[in-house]
Amino acid sequence: MKVTVGAALYAVAATAVFVLADARFDRPLALAILAFVVGVAPLLLTAGLVRAFRKADPRARFLSTLAGATGVLSVLLLLGVGLFLRAPLARALSAAPERYPALGAGPLRAMEAVGRWLAAAPIPPPPGPSNVARATAAPAPAPGAPAGFVVEVCDQIYTIVTVDLGGSDAQEIVVGCEDGVHVLWPRPQSSAIVERTRIRTRAPDGQQAIARDDRVADVDGDGLVDILTCVLVATERGGTRGGGVWLHRGQPGGLFAPGKALFRGACGGADLGDVTGDGRAELVVASVGNPYREAYPEGHLVWLARDGRADFVRRGSQPLLVNPIALWLADANGDGILDVIVNHGWDNDGPVVLPGSSRGPGPMAPELAAPPRPDRRQRIQARLDDDAQPDFVGPAHPPSYDGALRFELSAAPPALPAAITPAPDRQDLED
Repeated sequence: MKVTVGAALYAVAATAVFVLADARFDRPLALAILAFVVGVAPLLLTAGLVRAFRKADPRARFLSTLAGATGVLSVLLLLGVGLFLRAPLARALSAAPERYPALGAGPLRAMEAVGRWLAAAPIPPPPGPSNVARATAAPAPAPGAPAGFVVEVCDQIYTIVTVDLGGSDAQEIVVGCEDGVHVLWPRPQSSAIVERTRIRTRAPDGQQAIARDDRVADVDGDGLVDILTCVLVATERGGTRGGGVWLHRGQPGGLFAPGKALFRGACGGADLGDVTGDGRAELVVASVGNPYREAYPEGHLVWLARDGRADFVRRGSQPLLVNPIALWLADANGDGILDVIVNHGWDNDGPVVLPGSSRGPGPMAPELAAPPRPDRRQRIQARLDDDAQPDFVGPAHPPSYDGALRFELSAAPPALPAAITPAPDRQDLED
């Protein structure tokens, strides 16, 4: 009986260690850590205990104390995880359905339940000023306005957002593209559009990383602009292989921190908003799954509640249709709580609404009409120079939305920039 209880306790401790390591490191390193914990550590601890207690009990032998040593090691591991790694373990267990789909429904539900139990109560961030401009459509160009100029940024533009990063009186521009995010600092006095930060997507050889809509907001409430990226990794034929949602926290001087993974899995779309009506913004993610898999090709919606200033912990999920490709938030049923709208790209499946509630997003509600998706690629008004007159930036060739931007300045610069200028100390970040 003692051996059985000790073995079960040790299995729980080893599982916790592996899940933590697998969420933090690559799978081979996580397996190596598990092998050390399961095979090497008990032997070393047992040898040490036998050596220490042999003087007191000459009959002490290596095998006779192995069960006791594993029990001691289990308690130490669980105490260490509980005291110092509770929040990371909660997040890792909550993400188990995406990382270990082959385990089956029973074990995955148990891991999710333990993750919810371990998760601390959500803590709202302190209120901070928002310096993200609303991407509302700008009026048509006035007669006699400067002709402006066009620069190439990437292959395909998804979003255009103006922000204030504090670099000058002019606003900066965050451009979301299929290949990642470009943060541009207009400097018309120097006849330059400077790329200050570049966030690239990455994928293993033979695969491709595709950036979905990014989001620009003060996620952690510190008064600085943050960037949230959504990435899908797939084979050349379209089979999903992973991806995730990363948070790049704003730093002083208009820079950004390396990405912190908030969700692991093929991301078809992500957004931040209050979908529970508690006054705090949750993170909602459309996880793609694998549309080419014969069994269970559907995607699913995952929602995560705030756990501290910049951490989120999984709270629940709902099934979606095959191949979710876009996600946005709106109040579709008029109850004052944001609902989740997910569009799909399979068999002409259109957008569906998952109503928000105090318990989180509910199942798909086909009876609800889906509000239109916000167009974040419009021509918008901006402050691109030091004068008080409005300027404009937008896609150069709508509705194709290729990678070109058109700048319209109230006062013509000394010379029209012909291309993006990388900053000498440009930030190059990767997701």
